Amino acid sequence: PGYWHDEENTAALFYVDEKTGEKWHRTGDIGQRLPTGKLEVIDRRANLVKLSTSVFISPEFLESVFLDAPSVKDVFVYAESSWDFPLCVVT
Repeated sequence: PGYWHDEENTAALFYVDEKTGEKWHRTGDIGQRLPTGKLEVIDRRANLVKLSTSVFISPEFLESVFLDAPSVKDVFVYAESSWDFPLCVVT
């Protein structure tokens, strides 16, 4: 993954942990590692995403709309500027 023939911007998308050597994709989300080893998303660095259709969306707003539905337990919304629409994971 990354930018075609653009190593500088591709490198900016990833972070390598010096202690573990793990490579992480920089999504703009802020997370914390739980005692179980799982990663929990707790915030976002940026609140708006401009889609490839030039529409700005707020993932937090979309999540709040989904969570108003009684059958939705949890939701995660993710989008990138190269996409036409956001990805929503709903449980």
